[in-house]
Amino acid sequence: MANVASLPIMLKELKLAGFTQHWEELAEKALDDQWLPQQYLAELCAQETAVRDHRRLQRYLREAQLPPGKQLSRFDFSDAEGITKQQVTALIQQPYWAKQAENILLFGASGVGKTHLACGIGYALIDQGYREFLERVAESRGMTTEEVDRIARGRVWSGQDAFDLGLVDKLGTLEDALAAAAGLAGLGEDYQVSTIEKELEFKDQILRELTAQAIRAAGPQAVADTPFDEVLRQIESHAKAIAGLNDPNHVYSLSMIETD
Repeated sequence: MANVASLPIMLKELKLAGFTQHWEELAEKALDDQWLPQQYLAELCAQETAVRDHRRLQRYLREAQLPPGKQLSRFDFSDAEGITKQQVTALIQQPYWAKQAENILLFGASGVGKTHLACGIGYALIDQGYREFLERVAESRGMTTEEVDRIARGRVWSGQDAFDLGLVDKLGTLEDALAAAAGLAGLGEDYQVSTIEKELEFKDQILRELTAQAIRAAGPQAVADTPFDEVLRQIESHAKAIAGLNDPNHVYSLSMIETD
């Protein structure tokens, strides 16, 4: 059996930051709530997805190269000529131009605040997007935006916790969700399901295969095992495979065909 003490090292090799941050606390919750290994793994994957989404957003912000401290709240419109705060507010509240990838051109002499204003609009659009998210959730869940904000802020809630917080109406499987969607669309029982997936990166392919193998390995004895036993064994196996990727030219090929 794999050594639990080596798990942080294996997770680091696999670059699973979400797993690394949350596997211990979720393991305790899994034991307390008597989760199956599949549920424990699903919760870990949800945390991993949230971490990657957050990092992706931070990367986009870095690539945008918005300098710190250039928010609109710090821009003095009283010294600006040819533009008003109302005009800028309208651009932010009605960002059709941004969704259509149109440009804003700012003209003026050096030192009048063009860079500050452009960056402030960028920051404000990000904030506006988050506010729209809060408003949509609040409206659909019968909550205030303040209540949504307190339980949002980048957090990922497990299914049961989300249900207890009023974020979802019902817990179920993927099949339950498909049946409910078909019912709302009036399709009856005569419908087909097509899965459309984007091409996964190499590390994501490994993560998906890890998940599938852990679920298959759990099998009938899932209740008897602790929630992370099978997950740990699969992670160790894949960590060893990753460690073997040591080509000095960093050239690899991946075959999805099983061989003896």
